Amino acid sequence: MSMSRRAFARFGMLAASAALLAGCGALGAVDDAGSAPQLYDLVPPSRQLSAMPLAMPLQLVIAEPDASGGVEGNRITLKPSPVEVQYYAGARWVDRTPRLVQTLLMEDVEAMGLVASVERQSVGVRGDYMLKSDIRSFEAVYNGTPGDQNPPTVTVAINFKLVRQRDGRIVGSRTFEATGPAAANRIDSIVGAFDAQLGAVLGQEARWLRDLLDGEMASGAMKKP
Repeated sequence: MSMSRRAFARFGMLAASAALLAGCGALGAVDDAGSAPQLYDLVPPSRQLSAMPLAMPLQLVIAEPDASGGVEGNRITLKPSPVEVQYYAGARWVDRTPRLVQTLLMEDVEAMGLVASVERQSVGVRGDYMLKSDIRSFEAVYNGTPGDQNPPTVTVAINFKLVRQRDGRIVGSRTFEATGPAAANRIDSIVGAFDAQLGAVLGQEARWLRDLLDGEMASGAMKKP
């Protein structure tokens, strides 16, 4: 993904860097009693896989990812140490992290033209396959001394499982991870790093998903017994 196409916030301009953090130096916890937080969005990657001539005649259902309590809400997670979880003051994602990732997965699969139909998991929607996922990491990690203002490293790791709905079989399971530094210790740069690392993970997932579904179609696995 090109940094030129980053659209970090749908609901306002980027906050000033002074609003990034509160508390000790480069780190701080969210203060819910303060002013309304700035909201930040992530954008789906723009990619061209070696093109599918026609969408596969399948319906893919995308489940909302599972996530630990540290990233289950809409706060932007930072870790000053491997065992400590904090959140950026004055900043939130536009939606809960699992819901945001689910939406980007749907938009990415739709843009690829991989299958005939992509649906969000809901009551009454079954589909041919379901893509399940588990967010293992979605955080900015500070490796230096607290207060040194060095930019964090952002890590995104997600486990994906493709389930054939007809018989409940797990067709494939893979964990993809991407890690990279923020350009600066400012919220726009940190959100940009989240965008880049999530885009890298979705790029790996897209190729894996295409290959799995290609194999299913070639093997006739979706034919009725």
